[in-house]
Amino acid sequence: MEQLTLALKEKGYEFVHHFRFLYPRGRICYLVFVTKAFIGYHKMKEIMAKESTYSSEGVPSYEYNPADKWMQRLDWGDDLIEKLNQSLLKEYSGQELTVLEIYEKHSVNRKYILKNYKDGLKKLESQDIIETNPPADERRKNTMADTVKIKFPRKGQ
Repeated sequence: MEQLTLALKEKGYEFVHHFRFLYPRGRICYLVFVTKAFIGYHKMKEIMAKESTYSSEGVPSYEYNPADKWMQRLDWGDDLIEKLNQSLLKEYSGQELTVLEIYEKHSVNRKYILKNYKDGLKKLESQDIIETNPPADERRKNTMADTVKIKFPRKGQ
């Protein structure tokens, strides 16, 4: 899949995402989505996320595994949203962007969907790590619109 993705990107297809199907006796198939536009990439990730048979902290596996229906997975404490937040704080240190700009720039080639970004940013906001405009007390409770501006602290602050 990695080689296919690289080959497609060399051909100018910036957005490549796959969904894995696991079958009995070890057979594996992939559905590969390829587009040049982010909006198509976003829509397909959202559709594929809903069809995943497993997610951790709301982060989809992008996998259909019939065993997930009868086998309970252990939560290994992946802290996926915390890892997302640490990545955002590092990558966007000192910058101010909207939620949608962050999602469009950061989500490519990652499993996270828009809801994961909003959940992570709300957590950072509740911990007073980032500044938002408008702030939480001026928005509907527990919401974060795509247009909310996020101001990340500079490293070391």
